[in-house]
Parts: sequence; C-alpha cells; structure tokens
Amino acid sequence: MRDPVKTKYIRWGVTLFSVIAASIVLAMILSRLSGISSWVANTIAAVSPVIWGLVIAFIVNPIAVFFEDTCFRLFKNRMKPRTASKLAHALSIVFTVLFTVLVIFGVIMLIVPQLTSSISVLIENGQDYYNTLEEWINTLLEDNPNIRDYVETILEKGYAFLEDWVNNRLVASAQSIMSKVASGVFSVVRWIANFLIGIIIAAYMLADKKRLLAQCRKLSAAIWKPKAEARIKRVAHKANEVFGGFIRGKLLDSTIIGILCYIGALILKLPYPILVATIVGITNIVPFFGPLIGAIPCALIILLIDPIKCLYFCIFILALQQLDGNVIGPKILGNTVGISSFWVLISITVFSGLFGVIGMLIGVPLFAVLYTIVKDLAEEQLTRKKLPTDTLAYMEPWKTSQFISGQPESHQTMLNVQEEPANPDPLSKDQPET
Repeated sequence: MRDPVKTKYIRWGVTLFSVIAASIVLAMILSRLSGISSWVANTIAAVSPVIWGLVIAFIVNPIAVFFEDTCFRLFKNRMKPRTASKLAHALSIVFTVLFTVLVIFGVIMLIVPQLTSSISVLIENGQDYYNTLEEWINTLLEDNPNIRDYVETILEKGYAFLEDWVNNRLVASAQSIMSKVASGVFSVVRWIANFLIGIIIAAYMLADKKRLLAQCRKLSAAIWKPKAEARIKRVAHKANEVFGGFIRGKLLDSTIIGILCYIGALILKLPYPILVATIVGITNIVPFFGPLIGAIPCALIILLIDPIKCLYFCIFILALQQLDGNVIGPKILGNTVGISSFWVLISITVFSGLFGVIGMLIGVPLFAVLYTIVKDLAEEQLTRKKLPTDTLAYMEPWKTSQFISGQPESHQTMLNVQEEPANPDPLSKDQPET
C-alpha cells in the first residue's frame, strides 16, 4: 500500500522539477532567439517543396476525384471492378497533373506577356500621363485659382521628388540594386524549382493518399485515447471542410471576377484591361479588404491616363463587388466559413499583422477552425453543467425560460432571477387584507 504522504511529496517534487526545467528551457530559447529564428527559417526553406506538394495536392484533389469517378464509370462494365478501380486511379493522377500544368502554363502565356507590355508602356509614358492629369486639374479648377495653384504645387513637388529619387538615389545605388536583383532572380529560380518539385510530390501524395490517411488514423489511434481521437477527427474534418471550401471557392470566385472585370474593361475601353483584371482578380482572393486593395492601384493608373474613365472604373468595380458579394460569392462559397463579418475582420487584421500576405489569405479559414474548437469545448462544458448551448439563450437570459428551467439555485441567484408562482392566490395569508 502506497504511503499518501510520500506520494504527495513526490508529486510536489516532480512539479517543482518540471517548473524549473521549463524555466531553464524558456531562458535558453529567449537568449538564442535570433539563432532559433534562423534555424526555423532554414527548416521552412528546406521543407518548402513538401509544403508546396501538400498545398497543390489539397487544391487539386477534387479534380483527381472527378477524373477517377469518370474513368471508373467508363471501365466498370468492361473489366473487373478491382482492375477498373486501379486503372481509373492511375489515369486520374496523370490527367490531374497534365491539367494542372496546362492551366498554369496557359495562364502564364496569356497574362505575363501582356502584363509586361502594359507595365513597360506605363513607365515610358509617365511624363505624358502627368501632363494629362495636370491639364485635367487645370480645367476642373479653372474657376478656383487658389485651389488650382495649391494642387499644382503638390503635383510639382511630388513629380520633382520622384525625378530626384530616380536620377540620384536610384542611379547612385545601382550596384546594391543589381545585387538585390541577382538575389531576387536566384530566389525566383529557387521558388520555381520548389514549385516543380511540389507538383511531383503532389502527384505521389494523390497516388498514395488512401494509405497516407490510413497511416495518420493508425498513428492517432495509437497515441490518443478514444475520446481525444474522436475530437481530433472532428476538428480535422472541420478543417478540411473549411479550408477546402474556402480556398477552392475563393480561387474560382476570383477567377470569375477577373474574367468579368476584363470583359467590363473591354466594354468601357479602359486602358490596360489585362493588367487591371489581373490585379482585381488576384486581390479578390483576400476577403473583406481584397476589393479595396485591388481597386486603388488600378484607379490611380487609369486616373493618370483618363480621369473620366477612372470614374467609370470606380462605378464598375462597385457594381462588380456588389454582384460578387450578393450573388457569385454566396453561390460558390455558401457558408463554408461559418463566422460573422466581425470575426472575419478581426481574423484578417490579426493574421495579416502576424504573417503578412499569407496571413491575409489563410487567416479567415484558420480562425474559423479555431473558433469551432473553442465553440465545441465551451458547449461541452455547458452540457456538463446542464446549461443551454444556444447563444440566443444568453442574449437576455432573464427572459429565457430555457436558461433557468431545471438549473441549480446558484445559477438563478447569479442571474438575480426569481420565479413567480403561476397563479398567485389573492387571498393568501401572506398578503395584507384590503
């Protein structure tokens, strides 16, 4: 029989040792924070092809499933089901990889040359665009000479600053710029190599996805208890649902918006339609702030060329975003995220500050998963306490009979709720006589 006194002291000793050890480890981490950051960055760079493979496999998995189902329906009546399943799975991987590569190559060949041409023309005609803008301001403010002189002074100072920066600072730092360009070229080449390796890794993951998922389930069953394992499976299922629906839906939604923007730019005869549509489509991936981020630079570019068309563009973008927010977006995305607009704004703000552009892209689905985890834990605790799990019951709890029915006296006291008898007796002895 164990001595309870000794057991208590052993627990205290283990707790004290754990606290001291954790404090020492934390102090070592803080003292070597720069080295640890460098190590983390190098580790991420080393495993970036694997990360690319995971992302690509996750995005194109519905395409692989579609090809596999289609091929299986074609082969199931011509051969044995097992053979048809294997052949359909192999062909689906081949078709998915070819489809992905062709889409990427087609987008590059269609957009990149026109983007390069548009940017080159924009840089070459910078002086003419400035003169056009100045003439338009003079015409607009012809009856207000004081305001016109003030605006012209601001434009002249801004243009002089830009010209001085290009001629003096930019040329003077040409050597450092060339080294940065060389480093940037090396980074681009490494990024392309990682992306290509990621496509190969994604193909292997799609080919062996059933075995990989089975291994993950096996490892989870070996480590966790049944209750914890069930919770992990539920969270993983929710994460797959939220991330899959949000990312794929946003990519499709942004593609449609980019195409509609290009068609609208052609109809309105806006300058640089490919450049404008590309910026609007790419920035539309970012929720909430995306339309604003994409519209501002496009409006400035068009303003330099034709101020009236800039007004047309702003009206068109406003109508396009209303169409996206009320029709296209809900049809494609539905309620995959499951959080309110307030939490969408909070998640984008916080995660963009922590992780930059990547945080803006993945902040909403990641926060939705965290929100679901906290919600499940809170509802589990409320169920144990026999309290309602519906949020509406806590908006005005003193008016909600569900909240106070069958609850312990402590909860009623905390809410200052006093139940009145259903049919009070006017002749009761406790009441004064009239």
